[in-house]
Amino acid sequence: MLRQICGSIQYAAVHTRPDLAAKVGELQAAIPCGRIEHLISANRVLYEAETKAVSLMIVPIGNLKSLFVHSVTHLLNRLREIHLVTCPIFATDGKLVGNHRTVICPVALSSRKIPRVVRSTLSAEAVALGSALDCLSWVRIF
Repeated sequence: MLRQICGSIQYAAVHTRPDLAAKVGELQAAIPCGRIEHLISANRVLYEAETKAVSLMIVPIGNLKSLFVHSVTHLLNRLREIHLVTCPIFATDGKLVGNHRTVICPVALSSRKIPRVVRSTLSAEAVALGSALDCLSWVRIF
């Protein structure tokens, strides 16, 4: 049942609801060792997806010339030491470098497990930053 709920929420998260992506990733990591509390969490996320309306605003990129990425790591499972890396990529103008208020426009979002086993949070952050820079390079090419 957990796998079925995660599959239906994942479809919505990928196509129309990016706000659910991190929650779906955590639930999918729990599928191999799923318990009742994971199923209860999945039902809460499903209820949130069905009841809370989300409005997405599409902003023309226009004079936004710079791209930046922010990498974040999360420890999903302490026993198996599974880390999740999330890296949103944004387009902006040059004001952000000067620490000024400016408009940002989300371009891409990637959230996945770190592809190798790491033993410390510092090494997880280093791997996450490398992955985020790879995603940013790929987006810049296109």
